[in-house]
Amino acid sequence: MRNDLTTMRRLLAAWDGTVDVAVTGAGAAVELPGAVPVPVEAATDDVDYAATLGSRHSTLQYAPRPVATGTVLALGRAALQRDSAAWQQDERTGPLELMVFAQRSSDLPRGVYRVHRDGCERIADDRRFTDLEELGGQREFATAAGIATVYAPLARGDVSAGAHGYRLLTTRGAALLYDLNFTMQAGGLVGTIFGGFIPAAARHLTRADGVTRHPVLSTTYALPAEAAQDAQSAQ
Repeated sequence: MRNDLTTMRRLLAAWDGTVDVAVTGAGAAVELPGAVPVPVEAATDDVDYAATLGSRHSTLQYAPRPVATGTVLALGRAALQRDSAAWQQDERTGPLELMVFAQRSSDLPRGVYRVHRDGCERIADDRRFTDLEELGGQREFATAAGIATVYAPLARGDVSAGAHGYRLLTTRGAALLYDLNFTMQAGGLVGTIFGGFIPAAARHLTRADGVTRHPVLSTTYALPAEAAQDAQSAQ
């Protein structure tokens, strides 16, 4: 965990002022300005659930190699589509979103990507990218290839279902994030689910005001550390 105050003071200072986000309609968040559409291929559905359940584990040891961001985006969109179909709540309490902070990418440019059930956009490029160290309470997360965070429209859930709307959104968000983490591990990646995401560090990029768009749960993703060791041994 952190034991210095320099970074934390910078994060607290990020809350100064307000984010230019207005609640419209039934608590719907405004769209993200300057978003660039990114084509996403359909994710494969050949997960060996038994093998994955038997081998999955949480780790903070990652290989310092890039990951195919396109694969993460595809798995994220597939998880969002499963959430939409299973819960049938998009029109009531609102659709969920994923924000992918891609630090090391082998295919798409480094940056921040928004994923929803119908597609994906890059909302920040390398020049505006936020250091992963500023996104989580544990510094180990900064060594991952990226972080994926599920966001929920809390205001819309409150308007449609009161306090139960919040429970629905957070339950859906947790289920979706575990779904994504599971399918990423089935595809050979590793990662750790965590709740200590620091929204202040990225709120101006994600337009998250804590009401119309708020982070629920996050996961790191990367290649396993042993993959780097195997590649080095093969040389």
